[in-house]
Amino acid sequence: MLAALARLGERDQEVLRLAAWEGLDPSRAAAVLGCSRGALAGRLRRARRRLGKQMTNPTNNAKERPS
Repeated sequence: MLAALARLGERDQEVLRLAAWEGLDPSRAAAVLGCSRGALAGRLRRARRRLGKQMTNPTNNAKERPS
């Protein structure tokens, strides 16, 4: 999982770390990122999708560009 996370872009890594490793609730994570809760939810959903793709295709070494 850590290898898959490392292959993601910095923005995806940041939002996943805030939600999973730091355990911030959506309001606090959004405040840290300077965005709304809705924007955070979208970023987190996309980051999780990209992480899942990286985990199922470990040979893909290219960092994905975050949306």
